[in-house]
Amino acid sequence: MKETYAVLALIIVMVSVVYAIWGAQAGVVADFAPGLATEVVGILVTLVFVQRILDRRQAADRARASRGGIRRAETPLRDLAHLWSAVIKGSLPQSPTRPPRTYRALFNSEWAGWIDQADLTGVRYAWNGETWLESIARVIRLSRHRLSEIIEVYSVHMDVALVEALDELRDDPYLARVEAMGEELRALRGEMALEIRPEEFSLGRSGPERARMMRTLLRALDLYNDGGLVEGAIDAVPETFWRAQSIAETHGEA
Repeated sequence: MKETYAVLALIIVMVSVVYAIWGAQAGVVADFAPGLATEVVGILVTLVFVQRILDRRQAADRARASRGGIRRAETPLRDLAHLWSAVIKGSLPQSPTRPPRTYRALFNSEWAGWIDQADLTGVRYAWNGETWLESIARVIRLSRHRLSEIIEVYSVHMDVALVEALDELRDDPYLARVEAMGEELRALRGEMALEIRPEEFSLGRSGPERARMMRTLLRALDLYNDGGLVEGAIDAVPETFWRAQSIAETHGEA
C-alpha cells in the first residue's frame, strides 16, 4: 500500500510540474492537467481513508483474538499454579503460622524446597488410588496440551512476551521430567508384582530445575494478569486453601 501511495503522489507532483510549466498555454495540458490532478488526489484520499478503516478493523480483530487466547490461557496457568501450591502444602511438615497469600510469595519462599523431599508415591486421591506423582503428571500433561493449542491458534495475535512465556512453560524440562516420572510410576503400579521404592521417584536432585520452572510460571502469570482481563487475574492463593485439611492429612484427600 505504501508503494501505491508513493506512485499516486509522484503522479500528482509530475502533473503539477507539467501544469506549472505549460499550463498557461492552450492545449492538452491546460485542458486535462487540473482534472487529472484532482482525480488522483481524490483517489489518494479515498485510499488513505479506506485503509484506516481496514487497519482499525484488523486491530479490533487482533484484540479480540488476543483476548480469546488470554482467556484460554487461564485454565492451564491456574491449574499449574494450584497444582504446585497443593504439592508444596502436601510436602510441608506442618502448616505455616503466616502462610503466603500470593503465588509469588509461595513459589519464591523456602517452603517450595520441601517438594524435593516429598514422598510423591503416596496416595493423593483415596477414591481411585491415584498417587501424588500420577496426579501431578496428569495435570501437567493436560496443561501442556492446552498451552500447545493456545500457541498454535493464537500466537500471531497475542503479546509476544506472553507467547514466549507460555512456550517456555510448555517445553519446560522439569515439567517434562515430572510428567515422565508419573507415567513410569503409573506403569509400574500396573504390575502388581513390582514393589515401588519412593526414593526412585524423588525430585530431590531437581532443585535448580524446579526453581527455574517456577520463575517461568510466575512470569507467565504476571504477563497473563497484565493482559487486561482483571476478572480472571491469577495472583492470590484462594482464601480457603490454607483452611483446608492439615498438611499431614492432605495425603489421601478426596
